[in-house]
Amino acid sequence: MPDQPSPLDQIAIILMEPKFPENIGAAARIAWNMGLSRLIVVRDEFPEYEPMAQMATHKAVHLIDNMEFYHDLGEALSPFSLVVATTARKGRQRPVERTPRDVANEVAPLLAKNHIAFLFGPENRGLTNDDLRYCQMTSTIPSAGFSSLNLAQAIAVHCYELRYTLIHEPKNIQPSPQYASSFELEGMYSHVEKALLKVDFLQEKTKTYWMNNIRQFLSRIKLTSKESNIIRGICRQFLWYQSTQKQTKDSLKNVHNELEDQVRSRTQELEAMNSALKVLLDKREIDKLELEDNILSNVKTLVQPYIERLKQSGTYEPQRTLVDILESNLNEIVAPFSRTLSSKLLNLTPAEIQVSHLVKQGKTSKEIAEILSVSERTIAFHRENIRKKLGIKHKKTNLQTYLYSID
Repeated sequence: MPDQPSPLDQIAIILMEPKFPENIGAAARIAWNMGLSRLIVVRDEFPEYEPMAQMATHKAVHLIDNMEFYHDLGEALSPFSLVVATTARKGRQRPVERTPRDVANEVAPLLAKNHIAFLFGPENRGLTNDDLRYCQMTSTIPSAGFSSLNLAQAIAVHCYELRYTLIHEPKNIQPSPQYASSFELEGMYSHVEKALLKVDFLQEKTKTYWMNNIRQFLSRIKLTSKESNIIRGICRQFLWYQSTQKQTKDSLKNVHNELEDQVRSRTQELEAMNSALKVLLDKREIDKLELEDNILSNVKTLVQPYIERLKQSGTYEPQRTLVDILESNLNEIVAPFSRTLSSKLLNLTPAEIQVSHLVKQGKTSKEIAEILSVSERTIAFHRENIRKKLGIKHKKTNLQTYLYSID
């Protein structure tokens, strides 16, 4: 084993859902041959130990013993600042591909301060687009048009290129800064996606496509931990602001609705009060008319006949003068009540005078009956008497119009 730390210690080989335990053992054997010591397996179930150990041989079996095991790829990749996907498949949604030698030269400056992962897919299908979203770089082994290397061979080629570049021909390389880990980047991408969904830049149906493009763009920049935290903080602050704005709008809407309810309730109360007041005023007007009619009727029936008898009796001149004064003063007293009555109405009874006033106001027989608390038949009787006393019983004259004409 090496006596001092090697740049290869910063590199891990990650196997995504390998089907056969023997391939895991072969990967450990190849990695140890080239000086790599970290092996990670992502799988639903832990692979069978014996086939792995036999294929690794006793010299590399310690890689199997120390192998890291995860059920989730995102969790397995969380500590790595750069993830290199190995694939022979091409597509517009996949990062720009490089050869293993190009990749080795590109990652060399990063090893001083960053952990690098080389991700290998299953033997039968390779890595999916969903797996590739965690990766910032892809590596493809050049071939003569027949890409059919098995898993162990692909691992061998990449491990050899890494060892050759870093150990056999080391260059005086200026080390790169520490970049954001996969865990930090995934947290940032999550907030970026939420913020872009909030402003409708992303749509649910196409968000995966556009987020893959955004991931590739930001991967080329190689963000540091500080830079990824800044972007994440901006998105988080934006989401918080949007949330508070929504809460403020909701609060204002609730206040507005409450005020509308209060105004509506108060309006209903005022309408009810107005209706009650109108009823009281109508009742007062009816009582006033009834009082005036009673006074006029009483004067006409209880006082005036006796004044006429006094005037017709053989009274002395001083007595006749007093009778005239009495009649004049009595007329002055009832004058305010009789000003609204035509002389033709003076022959009506108090009830008929009430009915005539209401007819003049445009009330129907039904409405008058409700106001005076009598039957419609009674109102019809009064109307008939009024027409008779006014001399229009057998004429096609509108009673309301006639009452206005004699006012």
